Amino acid sequence: MKIKLRYPSNEEVLNLLKAGIIISAAFIAPGSIRGFKNLSLDWLKFDKRLLKQKLKELKRQNLVFIGEEKGKEIVKISEGGKKYLKKIELDNLTIKKPKRWDGKWRVVIFDIPEDLKKAREYFRDDLERLGLILIQESVYVYPYPCFTEINIYRELYGIKDYVRFMMTKEIEREEELRDEFNI
Repeated sequence: MKIKLRYPSNEEVLNLLKAGIIISAAFIAPGSIRGFKNLSLDWLKFDKRLLKQKLKELKRQNLVFIGEEKGKEIVKISEGGKKYLKKIELDNLTIKKPKRWDGKWRVVIFDIPEDLKKAREYFRDDLERLGLILIQESVYVYPYPCFTEINIYRELYGIKDYVRFMMTKEIEREEELRDEFNI
């Protein structure tokens, strides 16, 4: 049975490079067959021609470095590529909901200064994407443990000093919130 080779995604290539699975730069050179001999098995699921194309595209986007290091031609993930993967990871971040609600409300409050307006806007967007509900200006609520996930954004945007967490058993208009969260 012949395995169908496929076109690699940016994320797949960058994750392999991030994991330290380096590919020889000779693989990308036009007409080169030198790179094919030592190609790691992790790369073999991709169509070679399409992989070369993807690597060149990633180089143009400054997501990979292609060049010489310690006398060897290599391709490796760049700082830009690492940031790209981090953004994908953060965009895919979710809060795991336990099977049963523990009856506690998690409250996130913040007062982020105007000079950090962009960080404040991104933080708000992330809270809403995670499913928190705005109950008052700069006050969000959620029924499940979420402080670890929110702290990632707090650290990322450098706003740790301006964001506070609280947990409470009682909250005004609880029935409305329970309806919103289907609990």
